Amino acid sequence: MFYFTFPVISEQVVLLDPLVFLAIALMLLFLLYISTPMKEYHIEVPSELHEHSELIRSKAPYFYDAWYGQLPLWQVFWPFCVLLNVLLAGGDWLVRNTAFSVPSWDTLLLTCMTTTIWWTIATWRMSIYTRHRIWAAAARLVTLAAFLDFGFRVFIRIKFPRVFFDCQGMFFDYSSCF
Repeated sequence: MFYFTFPVISEQVVLLDPLVFLAIALMLLFLLYISTPMKEYHIEVPSELHEHSELIRSKAPYFYDAWYGQLPLWQVFWPFCVLLNVLLAGGDWLVRNTAFSVPSWDTLLLTCMTTTIWWTIATWRMSIYTRHRIWAAAARLVTLAAFLDFGFRVFIRIKFPRVFFDCQGMFFDYSSCF
């Protein structure tokens, strides 16, 4: 996240420099830390299933268990965090090198955004199952940062398409740069 988008945003928007961004992130981490349940309220990951869930669970047990908070946090947070970052960085790299069209980048962005909604809900539900509040707060902060990154991408797509996309190399897709 933020590998290609933050340099473009910090160049074009004067008020957002790295120190201000870091200060906002640290304040948000502190707020998430104090809003996370304390250790004495720590609960174990539930092992029982919901009523009438065997049919749904038999088709996609990982997604079902993650949605209902029946997995440890790391089993949901890390796979999707790595996959999301690889997809976004790969899509950005491809579109900047004109190997990927702008509408294809838009489709990738929409697909990643919908899966990020599921990832955020599952991460926030399972963050109460960690031993340390800092890991729960950090996982919640990264999910919020993913949405901020999507906001940056939409802002760049609308306001600064010629800065982010190589419009000279796109002959057939040149209209996407306006």
